[in-house]
Amino acid sequence: MNWRQRRIIPRPLWARKKIATRNNAASLLFQLVEDEKNVSVLLTIKGNQPEVNKLIKAISATAGDASKNLLALAKADPTLNLHATELPAGEVAARAAIAKTKTHQLLLSTGDNFEFALLLTQVEALSYGYNLAQTALDNSADPAQRQTFTAVRDTMKNQYQQVIAFIRTPSK
Repeated sequence: MNWRQRRIIPRPLWARKKIATRNNAASLLFQLVEDEKNVSVLLTIKGNQPEVNKLIKAISATAGDASKNLLALAKADPTLNLHATELPAGEVAARAAIAKTKTHQLLLSTGDNFEFALLLTQVEALSYGYNLAQTALDNSADPAQRQTFTAVRDTMKNQYQQVIAFIRTPSK
């Protein structure tokens, strides 16, 4: 059947809302993992404990894998738009200010203060990420998408718990 023979069947409103919600959550998740996949670059600038290096490198690798998987999903499904963040201007400006503040704090801190600040950014990012993946999962009917969103959610939640456990462990 060619494109002229296909009938376009309009989706009901509830289905369009689910797709829009999935796309928004997946877009925000994609934006997050694109940033997070480069977080290990900070380790080359600042020295850390081997345990922190291992955690950050794992988070960075997970984000890189998630980015590739999301791109593959979007390629397979033209309705999956990874550029549909649709944030209001005030939210975009606030996020940019927060990112600038965090970057400034990380670049100016050293030693234990750097590690603590870096780990806090990861706690926030991982919590946000696994909740975005859950929202995308809740609004996706495609089995491959559901599998990918589940894997991203579970991995990010596990890494979140690892970072929290590390922060709670007393320094040696």
